[in-house]
Amino acid sequence: MFDSILVPLDGSQLAECVLPHVIITGQVFDAKIVLLQVLDKNRADASTQFVDLLNWQINKAEAKLYLEKVRDQLQSSGVRAGANVLEGLTAEEITEFAQSQGMKLVILSSHGHNGLKKWAISSITYKVIFSAPTSVLIIRAPQLKEKPYRRILVPLDGSLRAENVLPTVAPLARFCKSQVQIVHVVKTPEMARHLPSMPEDIELSNRIVVRSQEEALHYLDQVKNHSPLTGTDVK
Repeated sequence: MFDSILVPLDGSQLAECVLPHVIITGQVFDAKIVLLQVLDKNRADASTQFVDLLNWQINKAEAKLYLEKVRDQLQSSGVRAGANVLEGLTAEEITEFAQSQGMKLVILSSHGHNGLKKWAISSITYKVIFSAPTSVLIIRAPQLKEKPYRRILVPLDGSLRAENVLPTVAPLARFCKSQVQIVHVVKTPEMARHLPSMPEDIELSNRIVVRSQEEALHYLDQVKNHSPLTGTDVK
């Protein structure tokens, strides 16, 4: 399924919070991990061109050494890994590389070298989410120091499209001995009226909710017993 996984890094500790997840995912799916660091080109003028060129080559060499160090760390954990350094606009290069190399999954941190800000994710992560040609796994930074995936929450709405996550969740849960909690949300009926609801309206709404809950539980039981989750700890 995920035989090739792209992992963009920028050299920061926040970005490196993905590595425990990368190792587990690589082991579960026997995937080749491709590390990537993109160096944004400076818009230097002619007077500083030669100085910038020297610094640029130094930055490239440092990025290469950094990724090789991370690559060796992953390989020591039994994961196949390679490293690439590119130049250009970060989000665009990540997306183009993922597409050209046929990556099946992109794993990246919610924040990087710009630090934690008030926004939920960085601008780079935001762009990759909406432009990447494949699945994207976002790891919240900073990551808590605990065993990943002890419990996995899987919201389902009854559609086959939502159930597409199950073949990914199942092997991950078995490998990590996780408990999978499948959830379906039943909405309370809303009536188009301006006056307060009458007792009979409230009773009807409650009956619909109860009936919907019964159908939802029946649906979730079917998912539990007749899906890739068979054989895992499912609530």
